[in-house]
Amino acid sequence: MGFTFLSDPRETLFLKISCSLFILARSLGRWPVLENKNKNKNNKEKNKKKSKKNKSDKKKKKLKKKKKKKKKKKKKKKKKKIKNKNNKNKKNKNNTNFNSSKKKTIIKNNINKNKIKQEEDKLQ
Repeated sequence: MGFTFLSDPRETLFLKISCSLFILARSLGRWPVLENKNKNKNNKEKNKKKSKKNKSDKKKKKLKKKKKKKKKKKKKKKKKKIKNKNNKNKKNKNNTNFNSSKKKTIIKNNINKNKIKQEEDKLQ
């Protein structure tokens, strides 16, 4: 290693030390190398894995959207069923959900019907 073009001997010494350190570091694998085939292969594999993950993520998102749409449809159907149940309950209660005066008249009518039935039974 002859650095004859430099005039100062300190600079030549510095250059020799720095070059030897650079070579040592490269041999130990601590220094970045411009073209490392193994790193390129690893990067390609990582990119493939990422693309597969992205594809699977997209599929999962589509499935989630479909499930949400299905759930919304099911909820609408359930609401309709509840309305029907409420209507049946109202019929069974003989319209007792109205005002108290109407309830009284309904009760009176029922009592009158019962009296009429009793009288018919007596006549028979």
